[in-house]
Amino acid sequence: IVIEEGATEATFTLTGIADDELEGEETDTLNLLPGAGFTIDPTQSSVTTTITDLPIATSADISQVIFGTTEVNVIEINSISQIALPGTLNNIIDTSIDSEGGNLIYASSGDDTLI
Repeated sequence: IVIEEGATEATFTLTGIADDELEGEETDTLNLLPGAGFTIDPTQSSVTTTITDLPIATSADISQVIFGTTEVNVIEINSISQIALPGTLNNIIDTSIDSEGGNLIYASSGDDTLI
């Protein structure tokens, strides 16, 4: 990471890679170390994040899988234990209609709205 001259911050992204293994919580810590020409505030020199496994649904847990399309979708979740897999555009996923919980809702690469 390079913090340009005159700048006070820089941003970077770490992307986790999903796998199908249940591993429990995984924790990582990023530490900033002082270098030539600068110091690091020791009270703000590290950040720790924890990744947890997503629940794996079994067929006994699922009452219905709702698939979106490659178009804009409006998906209504109206029962227990449904899985919503919207398409790739901007979707609306509405769980406010008679939903009793236990649903898995996955957002897509568009600007999805979850109600």
